[in-house]
Amino acid sequence: PGDRAAIEKAFADERKLNPRLSLAFALVSLGNLDTSEFSSLRYLVNTLNVKTYRGVASAFLIELGRDAKVRQAIYPMLAGTTKDEKIQLSMVFSRAGDRDSVPYLETLSMDPDPDVAQEGIRSLRTLRARLP
Repeated sequence: PGDRAAIEKAFADERKLNPRLSLAFALVSLGNLDTSEFSSLRYLVNTLNVKTYRGVASAFLIELGRDAKVRQAIYPMLAGTTKDEKIQLSMVFSRAGDRDSVPYLETLSMDPDPDVAQEGIRSLRTLRARLP
């Protein structure tokens, strides 16, 4: 936590995608749950659209999503996400979510886009099978 200011500065100054993703992960794990346009959490979600870094961003979000506070910050973002973001976030919630994720996955399972809906259904089944 003592390095948070240095990490925030590095995140703001860094232009390369790979180190910036790691810095975003560090900031969110240190409690920065801001979801504004240029925030670290928004950056992680937006990177789900980049095929070459989707796996990295998804893994970071799965780890961060184990924290209910992070999930609560992500849920309101769902309304403005892209198709790829919705699909990847469905997978994140299926692996890291809890009972609070069920209504959001149910909503995604009824998305007008059939690919999103299919992943929403699959993720909902996975989450329900994982819950006690």
